[in-house]
Amino acid sequence: MRVGPVALHALMAAAWCAAVDEWDAYCDTSSYYGDEAIAAIVAGTSTLSLAEKHQVLHDLVKANFTSIPYTSNATDVWDALRDIDEDPENANNVLLLYSRRSEPKGAQATPAGWNREHIWPKSFGVGHDGVDMSDIVNLMPADETVNAERGNRYFAGCLADDSSTERPGSAEAPETASCYDGDAWEPPPSMKGDVARVLFYMSIRYNGMGEENVEDLQLSDCPCKYANTMGRLSDLLLWHDADPVDDAEVTRNTAVCSRYQHNRNPFVDHPSLVSQLFDAPESCTSCRLCEGDPYSDGQCQGSEPPPATPIGAPTSPPSEVGQCSGLKAGDVLVVGVQSDAPDDISLVPMVDLSEGTQFMVTDNGFDGSDDHFRVNEGTITFTVPSGGVSAGQVIHYQQGSTGSGWSSAGQFDPSTSGDSLLVYSGDGCFIYGLTYASEGWIADPSQVSTSKESGLPPSLAEMNVALPQEKHMVFHGSREGTVTEIQGAISDPSQWSSNSDSRLDFNSYFNDPFTVEAAQSAAPSADPSGTPGGRSDHADAFWGALLLSTVGVAILAVGLRHKMWRCLWHARQAVRYHLIGVVRSDPRSAVTSFDENAEHTSTLAPWYGGGIEMQGTATEALT
Repeated sequence: MRVGPVALHALMAAAWCAAVDEWDAYCDTSSYYGDEAIAAIVAGTSTLSLAEKHQVLHDLVKANFTSIPYTSNATDVWDALRDIDEDPENANNVLLLYSRRSEPKGAQATPAGWNREHIWPKSFGVGHDGVDMSDIVNLMPADETVNAERGNRYFAGCLADDSSTERPGSAEAPETASCYDGDAWEPPPSMKGDVARVLFYMSIRYNGMGEENVEDLQLSDCPCKYANTMGRLSDLLLWHDADPVDDAEVTRNTAVCSRYQHNRNPFVDHPSLVSQLFDAPESCTSCRLCEGDPYSDGQCQGSEPPPATPIGAPTSPPSEVGQCSGLKAGDVLVVGVQSDAPDDISLVPMVDLSEGTQFMVTDNGFDGSDDHFRVNEGTITFTVPSGGVSAGQVIHYQQGSTGSGWSSAGQFDPSTSGDSLLVYSGDGCFIYGLTYASEGWIADPSQVSTSKESGLPPSLAEMNVALPQEKHMVFHGSREGTVTEIQGAISDPSQWSSNSDSRLDFNSYFNDPFTVEAAQSAAPSADPSGTPGGRSDHADAFWGALLLSTVGVAILAVGLRHKMWRCLWHARQAVRYHLIGVVRSDPRSAVTSFDENAEHTSTLAPWYGGGIEMQGTATEALT
């Protein structure tokens, strides 16, 4: 039996209502910090070493930690932020981190609205595949534009005599600043302490031990992306004192624990812990150098940076003369990119790929040097599995998809504010290029200076596409023709659709392979669909109705407690999805477009998540 969204939300409602009392009691500060060793640390009477105190608090905040999905049709980070960052003066809005603007909750993931800001950024050690990715202590709503302008900069106080200081750091956030040649970011005064305490928490919560895909996060005065070191610690310590904990921060901390994640930020509940857990930082001159790292402030001296050639790169650099013994330019083309988490990339080969063949995709920019790539980003590698891949069969990559032929090295993380991708082969040839950076391809590769920029390798002059700066891009042209015809279509920007609002399920959209004329099928093709089987809306409605009665009992049992709304929200979602099913017998068949004026956009279906809310007037009435 397949349980659809009606039953799913009914189950979620029952679960929320039944569990609320248990977590209220656990998250009460008197019980949460009741352990003898923890109480001694809080009281300042502990005889433990600094490292032992770190471990005790790490164990505390990890003990009952419950990770929620970053993006899901069930309760996810979007839902949590709409709740815990609600504007106390307008229940329909959230408060934005840097601009401090009150923004409608429904404006999530829109260009003029808000998105999810990682305060400890992904490029400084927060991974895509670990539980740290969706830790809501570290996530807050932020203006979409301001989030992009902050990027992955570390935090620091900007000095008036620094010629690179810009105030404001963003026109949409008048109390912010950017400085140290654009490498640092200063939040508004009213949020400096909040930001500092989030970073203190992250350095305690994640030590790289006992959890998959989690790094050891450190704070220092030497921010370094390669060492997962965030800062500047000396400024964070000052901010913690200058902007003390307020009632709103305590309320958010309690909501995180009791409603979602089941842990608290100790530095919000007991601010004095900061002085016990964090010593005055070493001066930057004694820190590890991240030479060439654009996120380092350039003042450190010391050890060498990582190797210049990306891990997984061919032993010889990509060829510029086209003398390739294996894959060559145009043999594998990019047909879809989604840069907001989880990253999605779809590629289609124009030739049959035999077992063991490898190609790489990197978001490192091409700078024309001997090493060919900048090294501040990452690389993913696809190894063709047993049986091979036939020409025309679409290959999908998604964050966390290791084990399906993909492996990764470095921080492969196409930016939501523009980036470039280069495909190259295991024997040293560039294969394809795609850019969606606002600058397009940089004409002189030696002038590439930021992580978003890339030159175009000369061998890809005819095998590339330059697209507008958006988050979601997909080829919508014909999937039939000769190799030359398909290559030309995919390299034509007018045959792509782009937007920044709604994601597309690439597995379903590219369910049918491309038809490459005269291609020989040397290997069997696996079913690429990944699409769930058919559904019965009548069965879904029956089970949903049955479970909704259980929800009603649970809601009555809880009574009029302040958290009853979460139970009701899931019940409302169950009814909403049932009504959508009545209006449209297959919710996965919704048709919408990236671009209302683009050709062939009627085929762009189905949509996940918020996309369902966009379909038809009956659905609009329910949102």
